[in-house]
Amino acid sequence: MRAGSQPADGPTALVLGAGGMRGPALAGLLRRLRSERIHVDILLGSSVGAIVAAVYAGLGMEPEAMIDEARRLGPSALVHFALSRWRLPLLSARALERSGPIPEVLRRLDRASFETLHHGVRRLGLLTFDLLAREELFHYGGPGLPAPLPLGAAVRAAGAIPALFPPLRSRIGGRRRLLVDAGWMTAVPVERAFAPPVRAARVIAVDLALRLCLRQARPAYWAHLQAACGERLVVLRPRVRRTGTVWLRRGDLDRLVAAGEECLDDGALAAIRAWPAGGVAPMEPARGAHFP
Repeated sequence: MRAGSQPADGPTALVLGAGGMRGPALAGLLRRLRSERIHVDILLGSSVGAIVAAVYAGLGMEPEAMIDEARRLGPSALVHFALSRWRLPLLSARALERSGPIPEVLRRLDRASFETLHHGVRRLGLLTFDLLAREELFHYGGPGLPAPLPLGAAVRAAGAIPALFPPLRSRIGGRRRLLVDAGWMTAVPVERAFAPPVRAARVIAVDLALRLCLRQARPAYWAHLQAACGERLVVLRPRVRRTGTVWLRRGDLDRLVAAGEECLDDGALAAIRAWPAGGVAPMEPARGAHFP
């Protein structure tokens, strides 16, 4: 991957990283990006980043609505929803009742499609990991570009944290697949944004400081990546280390939202606005806009 390998007028991608219950920070960032009129053409995500990307681009949910939905989550909602997915008699039904808005959001995603994207996003990519082939599987699609799985199934696979959730069983390309969350391997799929089929010219990447990541937990990884990409890559790091990834404490949600907004600081804004067209949309996309 070479810093000068993409055209200056190519698309801008936003890559949302893994982080479990730190997801509200991503909603906070999306709200700030919209207030600064910074437009992205492509949205990619891993783990909770994939879920937020799908809810934003696939459902067209506003960042403020995402934050409101997150307020309905109990501190143990993720654990209860995980228990419900194992389909244990009696326990699963009770656990589902304590899962907050998660089941309803997933039902809405089952009715959504890669073919209809919102907020001006033209392409959506969700990263998963196939336990059978021991390789990552990238679900990338948009209007006129079919993805390997339907949107709802891809989101379930992308959020299936190993050992906590059962894997998603599917058949893709004539092969049996066991798909799980890829965040433990690639928390922030930055390279996917620059490589085919995405080929972004510029990338905003959001790192939620997931420590249990085999490839990206070391500072040397990010230093090498930044050196390779230069000014085409802006990495945002919300201050989330004091919040958990599986369990939220009182006050964590507001801290996460604020951290997401604040990570887009003056330095990051200046770097983004220095890109061709300043990274700013010439006009606010119509709500629910569909781009061919």
